[in-house]
Amino acid sequence: MSLISGLKFMNSNKIVIDKKDNITIVKVNGDFITYMRDDIQNHFYQLVEEVNTDVVLDLENSDFMDSSGVGLIVHLYKKVHSLRHELKIINTQHQPLSVLRLLEIDKIVSII
Repeated sequence: MSLISGLKFMNSNKIVIDKKDNITIVKVNGDFITYMRDDIQNHFYQLVEEVNTDVVLDLENSDFMDSSGVGLIVHLYKKVHSLRHELKIINTQHQPLSVLRLLEIDKIVSII
């Protein structure tokens, strides 16, 4: 089943993927960390393989991110960028924002 062919996909309320027009919105609910990685990794990587739109990653409901979350963002960025689309991260605050700035992800991805 395609993740982005329908209007919405939910996986254990941890990630919601919604496609509107030419934008894929990925909303992470909860901490973007290692234990979550196994839960969403296959779905996230499937999204990366299928995406052919700009992507907005919404981290409003994520208060903590570790290296696994950063790795998923980098993987998504590489795929989106290779297709000449744009990745934006929105509603990032607290520790995830600090991590993304510390690693200078904000130099390659728009963080709004």
